[in-house]
Amino acid sequence: MTRKFVALICISLTMLMLVGCDLPTTKKSNPLFSNHDFRTFDWDEYDYVIRKEEGALLTYDGENRIMYWSTFLGYNANITYCFYENQLNKGYISIDSDDDKENIYKAISSEFTKLYGDPIEKLLIQ
Repeated sequence: MTRKFVALICISLTMLMLVGCDLPTTKKSNPLFSNHDFRTFDWDEYDYVIRKEEGALLTYDGENRIMYWSTFLGYNANITYCFYENQLNKGYISIDSDDDKENIYKAISSEFTKLYGDPIEKLLIQ
């Protein structure tokens, strides 16, 4: 009886350990950034790698943030990388254009719809 009990416990523990194992998740398709999370980098990338590999013009390098001047969907843009413990955790793209903001919104919205499909909700912040 004791052997069966020990075997049952071992099998149960093995099953619990296997439940915790999972196949690695595949990266979601991101055509805008060539299957990267933000531009050509992924979240948790170290800041020194971005400083070394980002090809745009550096405009600001401060504590937990670096900014570059580049383009995004044909518009001049400020690209901001934010870091937590020296790893990328946020990214911002600020469009800099004299064009009408509604036209910019329509152009970018149209491009996003082509890449990702119809949005669930649209908000225009003024």
